[in-house]
Amino acid sequence: MARQTKQRRHLSVVPGAEDAPHPPTDTAEPERVEAPLEPTAVYASEAATTRTAAGAAERARHVLATGHTYAALAWLRYWDVAMGYVMDPELRQEMVDQAERDLDHKRVAAAKKARRALSPEDKRAAQREIARLERRCVSELEVDARTLAARSGRLLRRLALPAAVVVGPVLMAANGMWIGVLIWPAAWGWLAVQGRAHAIAEGTTTATELPPTAVAGAPRPPAVTGALANPATASGAAQPTRLVGATVAESRILERLADWPTHTQGRGLDGVTPSVPTLDDSGIAVVMHLSGTWTPAQLDKKAGLLRAVLKIPTRTRMEITPGDAGDEARVRIRTRIPKRDTTWHPGREGIGLDSDTGEVVAMAPGRKLIAGTSGAGKSVLLRVVMAGGVCSEEPTAVVYIDGKGEESALWVGKARIAV
Repeated sequence: MARQTKQRRHLSVVPGAEDAPHPPTDTAEPERVEAPLEPTAVYASEAATTRTAAGAAERARHVLATGHTYAALAWLRYWDVAMGYVMDPELRQEMVDQAERDLDHKRVAAAKKARRALSPEDKRAAQREIARLERRCVSELEVDARTLAARSGRLLRRLALPAAVVVGPVLMAANGMWIGVLIWPAAWGWLAVQGRAHAIAEGTTTATELPPTAVAGAPRPPAVTGALANPATASGAAQPTRLVGATVAESRILERLADWPTHTQGRGLDGVTPSVPTLDDSGIAVVMHLSGTWTPAQLDKKAGLLRAVLKIPTRTRMEITPGDAGDEARVRIRTRIPKRDTTWHPGREGIGLDSDTGEVVAMAPGRKLIAGTSGAGKSVLLRVVMAGGVCSEEPTAVVYIDGKGEESALWVGKARIAV
């Protein structure tokens, strides 16, 4: 009992002055309720401050990294469009047409000059000029020079704005106008906005890892982290694939081939199953396995539906041919033009090269009817056929009747010509 009293005396609160008398030990003390302490100042924890600053820095770094990736994406898209514009395969044909038009204008001008000439000397000079122009033809060297000049002009026009953005602030800073340096962050922000728009429009932003059965033998690009993750695909939907080295159109076609059942559901293509596609210098090739009543001829009749399912661009050529087996059809989507030497020279065999294998295509001798739309290549084919006859070791009489008078100048002195 004495020990408990001593503990209570030790734990009790001493009120008032130190010399106040202690209460009796055997009397119960009333409970005291102490008022809570009122803080006079609040100091932030150093650890909390550090965490907040680190979080802000991490968010800023994440935003900058995302913006930089979007800017790089926009620049890649700009460069793809620029290169497609510069390396347009139809540009050479445009230069050929332009050179022929210029030659026709010179012939018309020479004819007018001959009609307006008054003196016999002027008339003879004009007639000689007309004869020279009639014998003249557009050479391959001239077409190559025109094509190179046109491509160079297109490239300079496409690079004018980026060059001004890069070099302009340097020149302004050299003249004391340091405010011009703000052009760089402004251009970076504009590219970031454009890149985000491209990412939203395309449904993907950068290369993603391909499924194992997407393209046989193709390199596997690295997976993309969350810096540019598309919200539409983050919920578990199938994310589009992008093969390294493939264009945007090719990547879209490969993605739809990988997810074939989803895109063909309810479209009447049940029984058609694609195999593993391949990507080569001619484009995409895929073998379609046919079941049920499907045949390669029936699949060829559904070419329009197949183009719609795979979202093949309108100007991209697609061919459907029988495969190695009866229940197979080979689909060739020509998204690329292989670089092959198709120039003719003495000793060259055949009339051309196979677009797939590069093998020589020969034409059997005998009567032939060459027909086609404008620009299909009738004149070029006829040149090869006639050149083979002119250069033949066997005696061959070549007679060329030209209704328009456009090609006859090529064969002056080499064949009998009638216009």
